[in-house]
Amino acid sequence: MDIKKNKNELLKVKLGNQKHIEGINIDLGECFMALKFLPNDYIIDGFVFVNNCHIKDVRAFEEDDLTVKVLKLKGIDFNEKTDFELNSYQKFFNSFESELIQISTYDKNITYVGKVIKVNEKSFRFKMLSTKAKWLDDYPFRFEEVRCVFINNDYLYSLSLLLKG
Repeated sequence: MDIKKNKNELLKVKLGNQKHIEGINIDLGECFMALKFLPNDYIIDGFVFVNNCHIKDVRAFEEDDLTVKVLKLKGIDFNEKTDFELNSYQKFFNSFESELIQISTYDKNITYVGKVIKVNEKSFRFKMLSTKAKWLDDYPFRFEEVRCVFINNDYLYSLSLLLKG
């Protein structure tokens, strides 16, 4: 499937671990696909960037699908423009050095929250944050290990409020 032709459509993206991600296709680069994240029916919660090397299949929702209809009735923008760097792993991860992000790797049941603290040629160091908003140790991740990066969602917003509190 030619993913570029599905820009601004609601997609179901299947990953190698049998998990799938749903969202509105905002942009596609050499390294990542940017989606407005749809964690549950009718709810948009931030953005998810899917590492292209983990994409196994992409399916577009039909225009008459109930989820598409509801999102359009809610006024969700299917034509959003972005300026995310999706063509270089180094530039992509550098752009999040001052932002709280959530990443998923090979284990579909675990995500990591924290901040990128250093980007190297093929990896980055990630300062972990606990579920109680306490800073933990930093940990290295190789770019290809990361399946998805989540930003601007309610969970991250809640943790950022706890950090400030």
